[in-house]
Amino acid sequence: VALSAAYDNPLSASGPGVPATPAEHVEYAYAALCALAQDLGVPRETGETPLEFINRFPKELGALRAEALELTNLYHVAAYSPHQLDERIYDRLRKFWTAFQRVRGRHVR
Repeated sequence: VALSAAYDNPLSASGPGVPATPAEHVEYAYAALCALAQDLGVPRETGETPLEFINRFPKELGALRAEALELTNLYHVAAYSPHQLDERIYDRLRKFWTAFQRVRGRHVR
């Protein structure tokens, strides 16, 4: 079973288990990106930072590259920065989810 199948756009859902904060939404989306890379046989390596992973971004995910780069930058802020993300990032996340679902639908069965 594909790992990425467990991930779907939480911005269109509500209820328990849905990320509550902008930072949690970013972290969830980044986990989905890593699951999709795993499904395609090009996982993020153990000990590899998000920036190292995006610099080694798998060609199999080329159609998702721009959105993945933007997501990685948001993830870096969410996980490592004292700055707080706010709801202005949701449009950027919607763009990621659209591209993610398109790539997943094309490559993962």
